[in-house]
Amino acid sequence: RKCRTVTINRSSHIFLMIAWQFLTCWCLQQSGCWCLQQSGCINMVIAERAVSRRTSGARATIRKASPKASGRALQNSAKPSYQVVHLIDALPYVFRAYFALPDSIKDPEGRQSNAVVGFANFVLKYIAEEKPTHIALCFDRSLTTSFRNDIYPDYKSNRALPPAELKGQIARCKKFVEALGIACFDDKRYEADDLIATLVTSVTAAGHKCIVVSNDKDMCQLVGPQVVMYDFAKGERYNEAGVVKKLGVKPAQVVDLLALMGDAVDCIPGVRGIGSKTAVHLLKKFKSLDAVYANLDKVNKMSIRGAPGIQEKLVLDKDKAFLSRKLATAMRRVPLKMGGLKGLKRGSPVMTRLHRLLDNYGLSRLRDRVTALLEHESHCR
Repeated sequence: RKCRTVTINRSSHIFLMIAWQFLTCWCLQQSGCWCLQQSGCINMVIAERAVSRRTSGARATIRKASPKASGRALQNSAKPSYQVVHLIDALPYVFRAYFALPDSIKDPEGRQSNAVVGFANFVLKYIAEEKPTHIALCFDRSLTTSFRNDIYPDYKSNRALPPAELKGQIARCKKFVEALGIACFDDKRYEADDLIATLVTSVTAAGHKCIVVSNDKDMCQLVGPQVVMYDFAKGERYNEAGVVKKLGVKPAQVVDLLALMGDAVDCIPGVRGIGSKTAVHLLKKFKSLDAVYANLDKVNKMSIRGAPGIQEKLVLDKDKAFLSRKLATAMRRVPLKMGGLKGLKRGSPVMTRLHRLLDNYGLSRLRDRVTALLEHESHCR
């Protein structure tokens, strides 16, 4: 006999399933387990399908999923194929704590420790809120020994060197982070921006994602499909569209933007007389710094104020523009001993060592907070 396909109403499929099981058992008792397959008397197709919200009373064909397939789907949804790596530009948070908290805060040895206290609170807050499994902090070791100082001696020349009491606190901040089982990176020749850019390049090449924690507009050049920038103090995250909204250009154009407008914070000269608005107009029209200089004859025809003068400024400061781009570009191939993704995974701290460090650094008040945070994470795992 021909097989019959039965399409059932969603509201009555449970009743039919029970009836089918009863019929199956009866047939097995009467004819044996193989007889039912040979007779092929009924073929009930059950397909799982969501009922359309637009059509009331619609019929649904439901297919029962394989238990193994369901298990694999659940496993895949629970465990994504990528990791999210958090990369923090650390020194600005040390400086912020140093200038925000009173210098009367001391550790048991009488050393000023306001920066250590503020920075430790920031790190613990970040871990509690973001719950990172993979994380690294990158520090600037020196303001005068970067390879950029060789290219342009005035680079960051407007910044005062940190006082001695802050230098010691920076070293203790690193030791605190390492005691928590978090990787730290610094280098005499390369800045934190370069270290983060190198880590981002390595991590994303392996198919993982990154959150770059910084409020520095230079870091917007790293944003992409696998990378977002996070200004933790403001609680703002920037993807590619967010960078365009913030700066007016795409992430790939950020270094060209800085090449044209300069950056007073880092003493990057740029083109004299060209500000952010003019630079954005030029990059929207020509897309890149190279294209701007390849089409100088068209600049004076642009519908922006002072177009002929802009052309003249570009001609006069061409060398400075390309120098500025080199200074603003984050190096992505710094020789780092990172140990792959495993080197960025948070380790389990030795509690006795961590407690001793907290006591020595005047952070004994944080002992309960650190212990509770680590115990909570251990329970969640």
